[in-house]
Amino acid sequence: MGGGSVDVVSEDVRNDEVGDDLHEGAEWGGRDGGGERPGAGDHAGYGHDRPGEDDSFTLETSDTLAGLLSQIINSIGGVAIAIAAISLVVGGVVIMNIMLVSVTERTREIGVRKALGAKRQDLLIQFLMESGTLSLIGGAIGVVGGVIVAKGVAVIAGFPAAIALWSVFAGLVVALSVGVFFGVYPARKAADLDPIVALRSEF
Repeated sequence: MGGGSVDVVSEDVRNDEVGDDLHEGAEWGGRDGGGERPGAGDHAGYGHDRPGEDDSFTLETSDTLAGLLSQIINSIGGVAIAIAAISLVVGGVVIMNIMLVSVTERTREIGVRKALGAKRQDLLIQFLMESGTLSLIGGAIGVVGGVIVAKGVAVIAGFPAAIALWSVFAGLVVALSVGVFFGVYPARKAADLDPIVALRSEF
């Protein structure tokens, strides 16, 4: 029984020596950039990049991926804002042209209203309300279309789609503001018409 105990102890000693030797070899390779540690026998050290040299590896973390995703989202958001701004300007110009045509076609009506005592402010309010209503209807159609597209993409692609209520109100307010802003010129043109000239109009 004594001999068996000695064999076990000697085996544990040999295993500890090999483990220490490997650990020391790894430390030597980290300090010296690779190669064998003197006296390490057959245990080679691990190679590392020397100080001042370019890294031979890349490190990808969750922060790196999150930063890349944030850059992509910001780029898409910037493009979307630019497209929305261009769309608002184009839509405002269209509304202004529609209102100018409306003023031209209703010149005689404007003359009659002025002859009956309508004030300049009354005509301004009337045409601003018409242009605002026109743009508000277009904004409502846009909101409904956006909701349908978002839900459709969510169903097809499986992505979650959440529509904030404040964004719907913000879209409607912006649409109304665009209509009122671009309706100022046609409204002023209608309000400044001379009633005598307006009554002589063939429209």
